[in-house]
Amino acid sequence: MASSVPFWDQPEEKGGVEVPTSLHTKNDEEIAKFTVDEHLSDVERTVLFLNTGHPVQQKHAIVNLPSVVRGRGRAAFEAIAQPLKSALSRLDADAQIATAEAFATIARDRLLTPAEMTACLLPMVTRNLNKQKSNEESNAWLAALCEMIPSLEKEVLRTDVASLATSKGDVEENVHSRVMCAQILAALAPQLGREDVEVIHLRKALRMCQDVDYLVRISMCRTLGAVARSVGRDSAVRTVLPELLELLNDEEVQVCL
Repeated sequence: MASSVPFWDQPEEKGGVEVPTSLHTKNDEEIAKFTVDEHLSDVERTVLFLNTGHPVQQKHAIVNLPSVVRGRGRAAFEAIAQPLKSALSRLDADAQIATAEAFATIARDRLLTPAEMTACLLPMVTRNLNKQKSNEESNAWLAALCEMIPSLEKEVLRTDVASLATSKGDVEENVHSRVMCAQILAALAPQLGREDVEVIHLRKALRMCQDVDYLVRISMCRTLGAVARSVGRDSAVRTVLPELLELLNDEEVQVCL
């Protein structure tokens, strides 16, 4: 018979969550609930926690996603993906943010190849960016996307990511969505060629400089530098500079700063 150890007595992986000390005083029934087979692999334990674990165990599994992927690669993520999607549908905002931060770490540390990021991470990131969430949650998923963008193939940037940015910048979208569009454009422009930026994004960026909400205009001030560098000096002087000068004289002081 396989031996088992309480969840909180397992060796803690780097970056793992601290287990509340109150768990050490649980009765036998509660101890059994937190006990797992010590012979489970990292992937098997992660799937178990996500499917049936206590919220503490689920948070542990989410925080340690980069460690599991680092050791096992795409196969590990594919085994975890469906349990993770199911868990996210019922877990709280903190777990959503922790998942986005785990994805950002996977992207930043290049634990998956560009093709693997496109297949495994991008659909989940896009889906969560398109859901109604708190600003804090949306910002966490946006940060994950921005970490991924430098690693994604150009064709994916031209299609999937550009389409996402365009949809977020529609005038019918709320202010936070339009701000997200500006931030995606800032991350996207340096990764694309001059022609792509001029044809696909420049007109959109210039229109957003005239947005009725000052928060969007502030975001565009931070985006224009990336756009200008991408289109080159002559085009920037002709198209971007006039918008920048107008923003410097904006009626809202925060924009001018």
